[in-house]
Formats: sequence, structure tokens, C-alpha cells
Amino acid sequence: MPTKKITESLVRKMAIGDEIRDTEIIGFFVRKLASKTTFYYSYLSPVSAKRRNTAVGSYGNLTVDLARQTAKNFAADVTKGIDPLSIKQELRENSHREKEKTLDHFLDHGFKTLTPSEQYHKAIKIIRREFKNYLYIDMADIDSNELNKWKLADKRKPSTVNRYLNELRGALTKAVSEGLLAKSPMPNVPPLKEDKKKRVRFLTQNEEAILMAALDDRETFHRHGGNNYCNYYMDQEGAFTDHLKPMIIVAIYAGLRPGELFNLKVRDLDFDNQAIFIVGEKETVDNIETKGTKTMQTRVIPMHDKIRDALRTWLKDNPSDHLVFPSPVTGARFDNIKKGWRALVTRTGFTAVTLYTLRHTFGTRLAQKRVDLETIRDLMGHESIETTQQYLQTNDETKGKAINLL
Repeated sequence: MPTKKITESLVRKMAIGDEIRDTEIIGFFVRKLASKTTFYYSYLSPVSAKRRNTAVGSYGNLTVDLARQTAKNFAADVTKGIDPLSIKQELRENSHREKEKTLDHFLDHGFKTLTPSEQYHKAIKIIRREFKNYLYIDMADIDSNELNKWKLADKRKPSTVNRYLNELRGALTKAVSEGLLAKSPMPNVPPLKEDKKKRVRFLTQNEEAILMAALDDRETFHRHGGNNYCNYYMDQEGAFTDHLKPMIIVAIYAGLRPGELFNLKVRDLDFDNQAIFIVGEKETVDNIETKGTKTMQTRVIPMHDKIRDALRTWLKDNPSDHLVFPSPVTGARFDNIKKGWRALVTRTGFTAVTLYTLRHTFGTRLAQKRVDLETIRDLMGHESIETTQQYLQTNDETKGKAINLL
């Protein structure tokens, strides 16, 4: 190995495979490989008494003068009994430990192992989008004052802002439980006040009649060869041309969430006892996965006569060993039925009506019939009674009668 004073011009002239030791600083050398040219410092460790080489840096990132000065600093450390490589390793470990305390790292690791898959993917999407300023700092440095300023400045609906804050709240609570955060800042970030009595959109009896008439018109249209609403074959012989009408009947008279409707399995139907079982946990049967309920709790809903008649007829024409409403395209679970639903709603002329409106119709009608809150909560699968209370609003007719008493 040649020994010369390492200079800029000498380094530029090096060929691949060359290695030069410096004549002024013992242990300082440079090596050129095909990929890069790197400066090193070789020394006898004062800690382990073993020969060690530590990279000073690569040429281009460092000038020769700066590499030389760094090597001198390493030599001074060795003289003081300090191992430069141990310091570098400690710095790397400290850097890794600091990284582990960031929200970004926690979302990819600890939070992922503590959170159900579907909830996890939803949460990190929101947190990374809404709180990106906090991703790469120590979670202990997330400031409640800054969050409160963000909360008050946001122009979206309070319910939306609160939902986003709750996702961050849940993640930081889990970070505390993992010992990565001493205390969450979220108790000092109270939710915005929401309209707890905002109008719940539901179908009146007249609107339900209009919806059912539109469904009948749609089926008549399909039986005469019309197929503008879906991309798959329509059954022109069965009692129902496709899944949409029986699905809607079940949604109105059982109050199922859309996902629960898509999850519904034949074995969940007990026609003898007229009961529907809504299974809480996700299941995989015959390679077909169904997701669990929002609350992960199983519940039983008595089967309304209209549901019984519709499902018996549907399953007679569309026998299945698993899903009640499998996708006619894939045979697996539906992701959504937006195309058929939107076309149907367009025919009715309704506004602000979604599949969830059918669930709200179920809850509202129970409340209007003076069914007690605990029973409604149980039938709808709510975790809190506060959620159920939204259906207690008296209807316009009742209010009108009250005013006329004056």
C-alpha cells in the first residue's frame, strides 16, 4: 500500500482498487472502489485493544481537508482513551431510539400490532394526512396548544374535526400503553361542540312507497331487456331480477349497516325462529372473507315478515352455501352497490338519501313507536346509548299537534 500525503489531486487520479495511506496522520487512508472513494481512519482501540477501521466519509461528500481534520479528531479521541467507532455506534443507537419515539415510526410498528387491520388502515390514512406536521418529531413534543389552534382554525364540520382528533387520540393512547410516551397531550384537546340534535334523514312511509315503486319499475325495465344500471346479467325469470330489492327490504326492516348487509350469510338466517344473527367478528369460509361489525359484537334481530318472505323467495331462486348476497361478478363479498343504488335514487328524485338512510329509517320508526332506547340500541348494535338518542327527535306531525294545543 503506497504512503503519500493525501491531496485532492492525488485522490482524483486514483484508479479503481487503489489504496493510499497518509504520511502525516498515522492511520488515515483512502480507498477507491468502483462505486465510490472512501476515507478511513485505522487505530488501536483504547477500549478493546483491537485494531479497528472507521469510515471518515466518502469523497465528494467530504473534501480531503475536511476528511483530514476529522481523522485528526479521531486520533485525539484515541489519545484520550475514547473509541471513535463506539461513539458512532452510540450516536446511531441514539438516533434509532429517537426515531422510535416518532409518530411515524409508531404508526408503522407498535400501532400496527395493536390495531385491527381495517381500523388500522383507516386510522393511519387520516393521521398521516391531517397531522403530517407531527409525524417526524418525538411524540412527547406534540403540543396540545398547537392542536387546539388547528382544531379552532379548521373550517370543516365539528363532527369531522372531532373524528380526526379521535384517531390521533387513539394512536397516542396506545403509545402511552407501549411505554413510548409518558403522557398523551389529548386530554388537553377537548372535542368541538357538535349539533347533537341534527336532523336524521329517514324515509317516511310515503317515501318508502315511492322507493318500492321505483324498484318495481326498475325490475319491469330489466325484464324487458333493459340493463343500463349494471354490467352483469339480470335474471328475467326469478321473482327478483337482482339483489337490490331484497337488500333494501332487509336494510329497512332490520336496520343493518351496509357492511353487515354484504356480510350476511345463509347460516345467519333462522327462518324457524324468525331471527337474523349479525356476526361480530370477521370470518373466512371457502376462501370468502366477510368483515365483522363496526363494534365487533354479535347481535340478534327478530326477522320481520317482509324480510322472511323476501329472503325465502330470493334464496329459492338464488341458492347459496355462504353469502346471502354474493357479487354476481366475483361470487365474493360486495364492496359496494353504488351503481345500482344511485340509479335507483335518481329515479325517485330523493335528495340526501344513502344506504345508511335505510338504517336510520329503522331506528327512527322504532323511536316513533315508543320502543325503549335500550332495545333500539341493542337492535342497532350501538356501543353507546348517546348514539341511539339521535332517533328520539319527535317528528313534524307530533310537533304540529303540540303547537296546536296552545
